[in-house]
Amino acid sequence: MYSIVIPTMWQSEYLFDMLPIYENCELVKEIILIDNFYQKKPKLDKFKKIKYYSEFKNIFVNPAWNVGVKLSNYEIILANDDILIQNLMEVLMLIKNSDFDFVGISWDEVDELKIVEIDEFKRNGYGCFMYIKNYIEIPKDYLIFRGDYILFNNSKKRGELFNPKIKGDIAKTRGNSEIFKEISQNDLKKYKINNQVL
Repeated sequence: MYSIVIPTMWQSEYLFDMLPIYENCELVKEIILIDNFYQKKPKLDKFKKIKYYSEFKNIFVNPAWNVGVKLSNYEIILANDDILIQNLMEVLMLIKNSDFDFVGISWDEVDELKIVEIDEFKRNGYGCFMYIKNYIEIPKDYLIFRGDYILFNNSKKRGELFNPKIKGDIAKTRGNSEIFKEISQNDLKKYKINNQVL
């Protein structure tokens, strides 16, 4: 059974299409929403599986993942709020019946649902939906970027999920805000220094 952890700023309509899919999926036991823009919070009363959490400010995505995992009771899926997975039950069954420690997604157009083993982190949306068997807390000084890299690098068998039934607004929330750009650049610099990346 799964806990779906979703940091959100309510900027993508896909979240409101996806919440009923999570709600109606038997393998999803709880949807943990970390609200980073509480002023825009919609009514959520109709969703019985939602655990709502807010610090009434934007704590950013990596700290939100840490909080969400602490609140969770089942196996972890970290999900963007701007992704739509139409065949969620099939995806979770595939993950459940596999022996992967970490699974992210591909945005390639494909005809077949499958997981392929990989050795290196895939860019361009791989971290938009991640299954993590053994979560480790992301260091507090990483706010937006490289939390997914850290989780990937601390997992053993890692896979890429290919799915013909996904849509998304990749990085819609981050957008072009100057504060997000500055934080993102700082995260990247720290990661390069700490991991000796050239």
